[in-house]
Amino acid sequence: VNDVTGMNSPAMIEAVAQTGLPCVISHLPAQYGQDIQAAHKSRDQLIDSEAEVYDDLLSKRAALMAQGVTGGEIILDPG
Repeated sequence: VNDVTGMNSPAMIEAVAQTGLPCVISHLPAQYGQDIQAAHKSRDQLIDSEAEVYDDLLSKRAALMAQGVTGGEIILDPG
């Protein structure tokens, strides 16, 4: 399962947990993912720092693992 929306949907986390399939989590800032038409923002406002990307991916990995997905089934894609 390749979620290019960054696992920003609890329904996607639940679906991945139910399938048992490996998954790829791409980094996508939640505020941008929810409003993809936010083109009025400058490019700098849409780019997260390395620490923000790292924290976001680890947080989403933890959410998946809390639903029973094993760490070996999760691939992190910083984008």
